[in-house]
Amino acid sequence: MQHRTAILYFAAQPQDTRENILRVRDAVAEMVGVDLFIAGYRLDKTTDTHFEGVPFIQMDQQDMVSLNYPAKGYGQKSDQRQFRLIPGNCDMVPLYFMRHYPDYDQMIVMEDDVVYSGRYHDLFQAVVALNGDLLCAHVSDYFKDWTHASQFNKGHYGQTEPEKLVFLPFHKISYSLLRALDHAYLQGLSGHHEMTIPYVAAQEGMAVVDIGGTGPYVTPEFKNRFYIGRLGPDQMKRGSFRATPAMLRAGAHADCLYHPVKPWPLWLKSQKKRFLSIVRYYWEKLQLFQ
Repeated sequence: MQHRTAILYFAAQPQDTRENILRVRDAVAEMVGVDLFIAGYRLDKTTDTHFEGVPFIQMDQQDMVSLNYPAKGYGQKSDQRQFRLIPGNCDMVPLYFMRHYPDYDQMIVMEDDVVYSGRYHDLFQAVVALNGDLLCAHVSDYFKDWTHASQFNKGHYGQTEPEKLVFLPFHKISYSLLRALDHAYLQGLSGHHEMTIPYVAAQEGMAVVDIGGTGPYVTPEFKNRFYIGRLGPDQMKRGSFRATPAMLRAGAHADCLYHPVKPWPLWLKSQKKRFLSIVRYYWEKLQLFQ
């Protein structure tokens, strides 16, 4: 039986990555049982319903609050404090989509700074056919000193601790896992989505698959298949698919996922932010010795 698949291209400002959207749109047009949507979280929703012929779903703070998660994001206190999608709440956009478009079997989520160096049609066709409830990047062991560990609340799962962390700028997730995640958040689970999604998958006996790189949980058939990279001893992601620094274009590897790839103005902004972060880090280190 063929799965019905939604591709969610995550972009609040789709005009910034128009060329990439057109490549994705043209690839999906050749596929059967696959539908493309652009989804973006915005504080100032416009009346636009399409971008370059692709349905454009805009979500705001009120939409996120409507999910009624008591501990995720700011929950019911969102009317008093500004909801923030980052860090750790990006899964609320696919969950909102799943609630309103329930007739799919699986979803590919792709952030707007992900670029594939090959043909998108080949990428999507391969990923759609693969088994697993969560196909993602950089699957690694959870550790208690992780930056966002303090956000975690087990909800109704009792005393079980997280075991895995994942990286989600590009991933495929089954609707079965999305529904389990939705239920868990309604029961009080909270935390950064790169921790809670694999956590729920583990509790529900669902499969998590690393689709590339050379990490500890990559099986031989996926070694460097869809992205090139590894985790360093400092847990920093290295290779074609990383958190930082940003790139201006995809690299030289064929048929490879790259992240983050930014258009010039956004690249310049990210470089400035990174420079200031590095300066702040070493300044704070210097103060310790004074």
